Amino acid sequence: MNDTAPEIDERFRAMLMVRTGEERLIMGCAMRDSARMIRRRRCRRFAKVSFSAFTGMSSMPTPAPKSSLP
Repeated sequence: MNDTAPEIDERFRAMLMVRTGEERLIMGCAMRDSARMIRRRRCRRFAKVSFSAFTGMSSMPTPAPKSSLP
């Protein structure tokens, strides 16, 4: 699904293409790292809930995930 107006798409692409190839690569790597971090946190949270439900311990509170951010 694409709900972005074609003019905005063109403007965004032009803004990206002004950057060097190295800058675009760094941006892409940063986005990938962010997505992996989000996915890992979601998987850990899901695993804790699933495991506690499977073992019949769903009434016990689960500890908050530890943040690796400062």
